[in-house]
Amino acid sequence: MTKKPKIYIADLRHVLGKAISNSVMPLGIGYMKAVMDRDLPEVESRVFAYPNELLQALKSEAPDVLMLSNYVWNERLSRYFSKVAKGIKQDTLIVAGGPNIPMETDQQIKVVNDWKDIDVYALGEGDFLATEIVKRFLDANKSITKLAKNGVPSSLYRSEGEIILQDMWKRGPELGNIPSPWLTGVQDNHFDGKLIPLVETNRGCPFKCTFCVQGTDFYNRIGHFSEDQVKEELTYIARRLKKTAPKMGALTIADPNFGMYKRDVEITTHIGTLQKNYGWPTFIDCSTGKNAPELVIKSIENTNGALQMLHAVQSMDEQALKSIKRSNIKLKTYEEVTKHLKDRGVRTYSQTILGLPGETLKAHIDGLHQLVDSNIDSLQNFQLMLLKGSEIENKETRDKFGFKTKFRLSPTCFGTYGGERVFDVEEIVIGTESLSFSDYIQARKYHLAYMVFWSQDWFNDLFHFFQNVGIKNSTCVEAIFEAMDSDEGEIKRFVHEFIEETGDELFSTPEECFQFYAEDKRFEKLVSGEIGDNLLNKYRAKASFLLWPKICKFATKAVKRLVLTEGSNVLDPEFELFWEDLCRYVEFRHACGQSGDDILSPVSCQLHYDISRWVADGHPKTFSLYKLETSKNVLFKLSETGANEIRNAVETWSTDIRGLTKVARHIKVTSQVRQYS
Repeated sequence: MTKKPKIYIADLRHVLGKAISNSVMPLGIGYMKAVMDRDLPEVESRVFAYPNELLQALKSEAPDVLMLSNYVWNERLSRYFSKVAKGIKQDTLIVAGGPNIPMETDQQIKVVNDWKDIDVYALGEGDFLATEIVKRFLDANKSITKLAKNGVPSSLYRSEGEIILQDMWKRGPELGNIPSPWLTGVQDNHFDGKLIPLVETNRGCPFKCTFCVQGTDFYNRIGHFSEDQVKEELTYIARRLKKTAPKMGALTIADPNFGMYKRDVEITTHIGTLQKNYGWPTFIDCSTGKNAPELVIKSIENTNGALQMLHAVQSMDEQALKSIKRSNIKLKTYEEVTKHLKDRGVRTYSQTILGLPGETLKAHIDGLHQLVDSNIDSLQNFQLMLLKGSEIENKETRDKFGFKTKFRLSPTCFGTYGGERVFDVEEIVIGTESLSFSDYIQARKYHLAYMVFWSQDWFNDLFHFFQNVGIKNSTCVEAIFEAMDSDEGEIKRFVHEFIEETGDELFSTPEECFQFYAEDKRFEKLVSGEIGDNLLNKYRAKASFLLWPKICKFATKAVKRLVLTEGSNVLDPEFELFWEDLCRYVEFRHACGQSGDDILSPVSCQLHYDISRWVADGHPKTFSLYKLETSKNVLFKLSETGANEIRNAVETWSTDIRGLTKVARHIKVTSQVRQYS
């Protein structure tokens, strides 16, 4: 019996214990295998997400073709496996592909020239191209030399010592011609309770943002998967999770602008039905569209709070926005939309990027203040990353805006494979003509303040009270920021460690970064989670679970000074006693601890005021109406839904610092709020 040609298709993510660098299921290679299974039934293909599984397969039976994805988080990992595969079987065809390659032709050729162990670099979307390359390789009798002589479409490849570039295919055919990797069972092996399902309802982006790979002309046309197919896929996922991984509550939607289309409302209606029938999903991670807010609102309402509104502005500075070919809605309109959303009970998010061309430190901080004064619920702050394949990464743009860059380890993107330590890095902007490195560090401190003291709703009741006595949100955050600088205790150490890590994670070259972390003691710290994760998320987790009582006492002390100074003329005579109760209420409402049992356990305290009724009445300035006849012992306990979500998340990701960072990232903010009785 003739042996079928063996094709391995890998979208690898670094794995270390329970830590997985990219925690979503691989979808792109699922599409590739689904097409290949249908159009080339004479081959046997396998997909891989985990490095050690691929390593074992290579050693057990080397494939005829190995296809490797190339993203910023796994480039070096894919390079390592191309070397391993060639070492095992020299005539294995090694194909790399993915968006992590520069736009300029000379730089593309340089990438392939430097990547000695690949034969072909596929350009553009791989759904159908992967099958075409395998077909041509088989037609060439599995000869790499003959394949190159015959030509490889939409690729760079080696031929007689030279790198040949063939024009990239245009996007298409229509998405409806791609078999579903879910409904065909291609994704079944990934339902292991570790990876989050990733679905795609459409492809492409109408916007031109230069910092994003999808801002290029190649992705400008929008295509949609069948609405019925998307619903079937979601139902399939829900049913399979219930059988194989019932503790997995998260879903990720890959669309860059989900919620902008009427069909998205129908899809989220279906998700709402799945929540009722299967209890999934409890949390949806996706980027919602900045247009069509009414459709986004309806989609959010349909998912019972699992989906949240993301207004990603990136900057409030017009010059910076012009430099990156982006436009935002006017601030007044933004505030009106935010108020409308909040009135409907919809939680709102925004994002900014530090290091955009033309933006100063003052403009950046002013923008953060404007956003919180518009009452946005959560503010995420990123650093400008120069992604290969984006317009902003090319040499012309770098020179034009005077970018100063450093390299850092991509969060948790490291591991040991076959005895070799492998690290993946990202290039970020730490200075421009308008932003010095000291400005960069100062901005990062502000980002920490906003992450901990604003963006998690932990201190909402305090901020609402301040608004009622005429103090702006940004004034409160500024007061906390100044107190962070002058604190001499635990918070000073907390901030100092964050800033120290912010500086320590930056390197002049990728090689310098590799050498630094390869040293035994530093690698041990990576393994333990002490270093090497996303810093803002890590310090949010520290504040949320490990340091919460001290964080809470620090914040309430800092803002009390502010309210006594700026709001003293309107304060109730009972303010001091009421404030003590309010501080206890804020502290005990938030579930924290170093173990799962600690986080889930109820707590109690004595209160003299009915704080919950005061909150329900809109945080009024007078307190006497809420004083209890006698003090009351109040129990604070997580809701059953919140406790289940946290319990499942902790069991999925653990309670070490890296696990808690994942937990904080993938549960709803409201799930960590204890109920009051």
